[in-house]
Amino acid sequence: MPQQRETTTNNLADIIQLIQVAHRSGTLTVERGEGAAFEEGTIIFINGQITGAQIGPYTGTPALSRFATWTVCRFSFLVSSNPPVPSNPPASNGHSSGSLPPVRSNGMSQPSSSLTNPGMQRLPQGTNPQAPIALQKPYRIPTSGNVLGYMEQLGLTREHRRLYMLIDGQRTTHELFALMGKNPEKILELLRDLERSRLIMLHS
Repeated sequence: MPQQRETTTNNLADIIQLIQVAHRSGTLTVERGEGAAFEEGTIIFINGQITGAQIGPYTGTPALSRFATWTVCRFSFLVSSNPPVPSNPPASNGHSSGSLPPVRSNGMSQPSSSLTNPGMQRLPQGTNPQAPIALQKPYRIPTSGNVLGYMEQLGLTREHRRLYMLIDGQRTTHELFALMGKNPEKILELLRDLERSRLIMLHS
């Protein structure tokens, strides 16, 4: 019987994009369905670039196209500094460098150049590099005085304040994304701002 993954997402493309924008390396294993409808596959990342994907008989771009349509599924991410590279990368993917196109949270591919925003080149200070970014759990740093007034003095927005109020040390980044209804890049940007302001920290 297949091993059950512990973490569930409502949109696999969101998890893929989180790994891409965080420039992580490792193997993402995903599954959905039960019994005869059970499906399982893997996606390999090197520094956020997708270098391999497989589900059933499909590999490379065809496999990634199928993953882009997945909604509710279970996943696990094994962090690795040197993840395995497929021994027979598909020649038909059109990417001579061996990388596959990134995936938008709406399931569409996008050019790699769109992920070169300098603000996305590193995780917030204090982030545990061994924990998948989707599973990081921000927590508030104890402060004295009027926190909301302090945030206003810093010029932080209503979105910053709303995110701060949702942070309780138990919710993961992925859960915060769902609660805020924003894309992964925006959540990471807001978290970085709050951490630079010494209002929160991250832990796995």
